[in-house]
Amino acid sequence: MEVNHDLQQVRNQICNWVLITVSICGIPALIGSLLRSYTIGLQWVMGIQVVALTLVVSFVFFNRVIPYPLRAGYVVFLFTFIGLTGMAKFGIAAAAIPMAIVSPVLATILFGFRSGLVCAAITLIAMSGIAVGVINGNLANDFDLTAYAGLVPTWTAFLLVVVMSIAAPITAIIMLERHLSKALSLSHRSQEELEQLVKERTRALEQAKQEAEHLARTDVLTGLNNRRAFYEYATLLDIQARRQNQSYVILMLDVDHFKAINDNLGHDSGDLVLRMLGEILMDTFRSSDIVGRLGGEEFAVILPKTSMRTALLLANKLRIRIDQAKVHAPKGMIHVTVSIGIAHMDRATVTLEQVIANADSALYQAKQNGRNRVERFHSEAITLFHSGSPP
Repeated sequence: MEVNHDLQQVRNQICNWVLITVSICGIPALIGSLLRSYTIGLQWVMGIQVVALTLVVSFVFFNRVIPYPLRAGYVVFLFTFIGLTGMAKFGIAAAAIPMAIVSPVLATILFGFRSGLVCAAITLIAMSGIAVGVINGNLANDFDLTAYAGLVPTWTAFLLVVVMSIAAPITAIIMLERHLSKALSLSHRSQEELEQLVKERTRALEQAKQEAEHLARTDVLTGLNNRRAFYEYATLLDIQARRQNQSYVILMLDVDHFKAINDNLGHDSGDLVLRMLGEILMDTFRSSDIVGRLGGEEFAVILPKTSMRTALLLANKLRIRIDQAKVHAPKGMIHVTVSIGIAHMDRATVTLEQVIANADSALYQAKQNGRNRVERFHSEAITLFHSGSPP
């Protein structure tokens, strides 16, 4: 469809240029005819010239309004009419005959191969009829062309020349149009392939950008949010909670005696412990909760729209799961416990940093009180759950 549209645009431009050329060349001819009217008087031919030229000029100035088939058809008709009438009037010597020969070529250019063949057939039939009429003396002619047998080869040769004159440019135009169509098709195909390639590259770059952003915000070892991502999400959640007058709870979690695991069993074993904790944390909390590794063996969780009672139950459930889990390390099984501190944001005057600091303070208190326990922040730290306490 795009190729056909481009071809039509080319044909439209050619038609406009032909009309402009005819207008420029027709004005001097019209002036010459009008000047001759002083000597030979006004002739009906002059009226036809005026009408024909007026139409051409109108088509030039109003080409955007007048349909293309009407403009192009008039060009072909005008050339055919002038050529055939010139031949009928003045015979083989008529200067207008080339116009009749050009008309099938213009028809091919402006309308396509089939229209050019039809116009060529009509032109040849008309020329043959005029030739026969002149030879037989049935047509009036300004030249004294009597029906001698010697004229037949002349007319025959002339018609053959006409056939060749028409066939050669039409063939060239057909080949040119096919090459142009192929070139336009290849151009559009190349453009589509280029656009597709650009889309694929853009998609790949966007995917790479997203992956890079994900890696920049993800802890490689555990798959949790890293420190930067955790604080960014926490800040957004804090703003939303204050705007909607909601509360949230922050859990700070630390692995008990993690340094001893690294020192005695190696850092590979320590990494296995951290991976296990990441899996349990992701499995325990909701997708709306924010879980992150702040660094080393320290983790944090934000529970939006959660009461302190619910947070305490979840924290103790987490503590028990970790206490019951076993890590298969190269040097044997590892038993891991954690200490958890909890702080609650329920007042607009308490900042996010203060809530995190409060949770960290409760975590410190849990470690001071013997580890493997959950404590909430209070001005006087109160132990809620610890090893051996009911869930």
